Amino acid sequence: MKQKLYRAALFLLIFGISAPKAQLIDSMMSVYAQGFPKEKMHIHFDKQLYNPDETIWYKVYIMTGNQLSPLSKNVYVEWYDTAGKLVKQTVAPLFQATAKGAFEIPVNYKGNFIHLKAYTRWMLNDTAFLYEKDLQINTGVVSTKKSSTSTTKVDIFPEGGFLVQGLTSRVAFKATNQNGLPVLIRGFLVNDKKEVIDTIKVKHDGMGSFSFQPIPGVNYLLNWKDEMGVAGTTPITVTKTSGVVMNVKTNNDKAIVQVLKSVNASEEFNQLSLIVHMNQELVYKVAIKMKDRFLQKVELPIDELPTGILQFTLLNGQMVPVSERIIFVNNHLHEFNVKMNPITIGLDKRAKNSFEILVSDTAFTNMSIAVTDASVMSTDQHSIFTDFLLSNEIKGYIHNPAYYFKSDNDTIAAKLDLVMLTNGWRRFDWDKIIAQIPPKLSFFPETSFMSLKGNVFGNKSSTSLDQ
Repeated sequence: MKQKLYRAALFLLIFGISAPKAQLIDSMMSVYAQGFPKEKMHIHFDKQLYNPDETIWYKVYIMTGNQLSPLSKNVYVEWYDTAGKLVKQTVAPLFQATAKGAFEIPVNYKGNFIHLKAYTRWMLNDTAFLYEKDLQINTGVVSTKKSSTSTTKVDIFPEGGFLVQGLTSRVAFKATNQNGLPVLIRGFLVNDKKEVIDTIKVKHDGMGSFSFQPIPGVNYLLNWKDEMGVAGTTPITVTKTSGVVMNVKTNNDKAIVQVLKSVNASEEFNQLSLIVHMNQELVYKVAIKMKDRFLQKVELPIDELPTGILQFTLLNGQMVPVSERIIFVNNHLHEFNVKMNPITIGLDKRAKNSFEILVSDTAFTNMSIAVTDASVMSTDQHSIFTDFLLSNEIKGYIHNPAYYFKSDNDTIAAKLDLVMLTNGWRRFDWDKIIAQIPPKLSFFPETSFMSLKGNVFGNKSSTSLDQ
């Protein structure tokens, strides 16, 4: 019955709308935000390296936006071996959007890692949000398998999505090997006459950027060489002969949006709309007049926004998206002060240690603590912050995400902006929103805990069991 009511409410929200395109988009964004909120997951493990026959203890945290998720009551965790074969599935109830669980590694397990996939039923509507991780297993066997030949790939990412002839744009690139890991490259931006326009080099983890103005009738290439001395060429595609490009820069207080329009742009670019949103919620909506103008700047305050991904979408006069960009806002509002006071300290084997953890009275807390061996170096570069605020928000593999939360100095902020430029976002499908296509929901939230029903048969009578 709940699922039928949910479908009916969603139907009325969508098809009860009768408004101009601008209002329609606002309404449809609300439909997606209210009817299809995204659940994000982080799992805290008791350690990062395990032995066969050990128990993996973990705690699950689930959020929607910046709040604890009220949607799901059960979480599923699947455990796979190195060949991708399912070893076991575990299910745990969620209380205050958290759950505890354990998995016993088979005593005869031979793989050097075990893969887990965790999700709620609601998360199955968009499998890009499923939580996946490899946990390292110490088998004591050194692999003698020879690594395959490394293959470098360089991808091109124009800021805003497209290059327009005659307009200067920033272009990011990302060099990776066949496993998706970063590769160091150097090279040149050249035209079809083999004239060098600019030099390129990696600034951080395979990523870098350059700016240039594509000229009509000219083709462009990146000629590069990777750290192994292998040379390659990547074409740069200029898809638009006219239109607009958008550049976004930030400081601690504001986001500065610059819009450039080509001289031969059609009338539909005379009036633009800028939609800025975070966590599926509209933050700003700005009308930008470009008639008789070829450059406009907009400054938007961001100093009071929560930490996370902020998305900018520029639409033309027909309310068709023509440019998109994401930035990362870090106002440290996700942080809170915790004090730990040692009560009892024992350094002997199995000695008792006790600590007092002090948290502000105004902060809601739901904690888990892992005590690990300091001599075992952890290769895990994820945290609850990186999962909820970064990795779960954008597409693509992010190498060593914890690095971007070490500091908010200008150097790290610039490198984090390269991540924003070279990874996709997945909050709204504008084609579906404009066409008034509702989100496709194959799975609905489990609003009650899992139950077990059956019958107990004995010598005298049959008794119903409902637990």
